[in-house]
Amino acid sequence: MMDRLEARAREMVGKSATVTRDDPGTDVPWTLQTLSVEPHRRGCRRFDAVQLGDELVVQVGEIGGRWELTADADGLDFAVRLLDACVAGRVHERMAPGRSAVTVLLEGGETFTETGHEPPHFYPIPGWRRLGRRVAYEPYVEPEESSCRTSP
Repeated sequence: MMDRLEARAREMVGKSATVTRDDPGTDVPWTLQTLSVEPHRRGCRRFDAVQLGDELVVQVGEIGGRWELTADADGLDFAVRLLDACVAGRVHERMAPGRSAVTVLLEGGETFTETGHEPPHFYPIPGWRRLGRRVAYEPYVEPEESSCRTSP
């Protein structure tokens, strides 16, 4: 599973990010593998995945943006779609103290939002989704400037 996700990540990001894989091998009695995709360009969103047994956890945000998937073909497909959204700059995050909501726009137009909280910030903050700091992450590769052609 993680081999296929790593191969797709390397194919998708090329030289625009560093892909790091960690596999402790037989040092632990369970299957634990990690994959990190760290973009070189500032303002982009990092992608992290952890496979523990038959679970695949993908983290796309600072606090929120954590998807718990199954380590099967469906989980891999969704993880690749999340990575594609990161690479293309289709990730937004709304942050407030101890919480964030991450929204990704998948290539087909679907949006998914995941919210996370850090202890001890479980108390309500009315309006934080409207008023919190909003970050629109950049694509891994700067879009080429459109060239305007003039007709003779």
